[in-house]
Amino acid sequence: MFTLIKGKLTSAPILALPDFEVDCDASFVGIGAVLSQEGRPIAYFNEKLSDARLRYSAYEVEFYALVQALKY
Repeated sequence: MFTLIKGKLTSAPILALPDFEVDCDASFVGIGAVLSQEGRPIAYFNEKLSDARLRYSAYEVEFYALVQALKY
């Protein structure tokens, strides 16, 4: 019985880690991101950049998009 329970607990699909993918895109007008699982979009985020953020470098805007996407 112990071996049976051990086998069920260690091979259950519930114990598998979720496979999420985050795609971010940024321009000097706005940012956007899509959260996908198994190739299907499940959530999205977009935001128009404020005057202060319009002066960010391309790297900073992309990083800001990633942080905001993961925040929501």
